[in-house]
Amino acid sequence: MKLTKKELKAPDRVWQASRETLDFMTKNVAVIVILLVFIFAGTIGGVYFYQSKMRTEGKAQAHYGEAKALFEQWKIQVGMEKGLDKAGEKTKGVSAPSKEEQKKTEADLQKEFQILDSDFKNSHANQLAQMIRGQMSAFNGKWPEAVAAYEIYSKSLPSSEKALGLYPLAQAYEQSGNLEKALATHDQILKIKDSPYQEWSMLAKGRLLRSLKRNDEAKKVYEVFLEKFPNSTEVSIVRGLLIP
Repeated sequence: MKLTKKELKAPDRVWQASRETLDFMTKNVAVIVILLVFIFAGTIGGVYFYQSKMRTEGKAQAHYGEAKALFEQWKIQVGMEKGLDKAGEKTKGVSAPSKEEQKKTEADLQKEFQILDSDFKNSHANQLAQMIRGQMSAFNGKWPEAVAAYEIYSKSLPSSEKALGLYPLAQAYEQSGNLEKALATHDQILKIKDSPYQEWSMLAKGRLLRSLKRNDEAKKVYEVFLEKFPNSTEVSIVRGLLIP
């Protein structure tokens, strides 16, 4: 295809665009350099921040691991003091640890908690450590403290694992006398698909409704329970509760 004289005389569009781009870059070279410096600095800063955060979380996880080990040791010591092994079975001929040993373990554990709180407050490890705090508080009958710890712990968990924190939280609410919150928390658990606590939360819901004198609602919950969990070991008890 031949070009007309007019087309031959017209400036090349590609060349013209390239020329305009070059002119723009020449006139604004300082701005471009500054922009590139900012991009480079931002990239380096982002990488450094990420690496620093990972190092911090790694240190926090180390303290959390130490706290877990101390907690297991503390549980064994408490069990031995009561003449029980880890499974709750009676032990024979096993000497219990001294009060001083038990107190030292608990003091060391509290020290790890303090480090996590002061140096790694916003770390994921510190959030996970709230489960240990909740269990210790519950064991010692300090239910408001257990509630506070379990609330933080449950919020730190992904949706698929949320029930792991909500179930002990519901128990702590109930033990502290807040039955309405305990009921609402069990309702949350029952909405979580494939939760391992479905059966126990439904039983707890029925019990709480009865405690709140909402017997008709409790009856419906127990009827649903019998339909969903016909092989449960609690079936005979639930049937007995449905007898007028």
